[in-house]
Amino acid sequence: RQLFGYKCEALLRLHKPEEADNVCSVAQRIDASLVNTGIKLADPFLHIIRAQIDMALGRYCRKHFVSAL
Repeated sequence: RQLFGYKCEALLRLHKPEEADNVCSVAQRIDASLVNTGIKLADPFLHIIRAQIDMALGRYCRKHFVSAL
């Protein structure tokens, strides 16, 4: 699962946020299924990468950030 995160980071640094978004979506689906089955605990790493991808794609909005707090 961290390999997916590192791949997303690399794609962001190569200025390929759309590809990073696709990889992160797959990683989050896998992560969610592992958490739901009780195989592993939730990890914030992919959420941090997701936030970076969303900012790179212009999806970041202050009101969403404030409402999440």
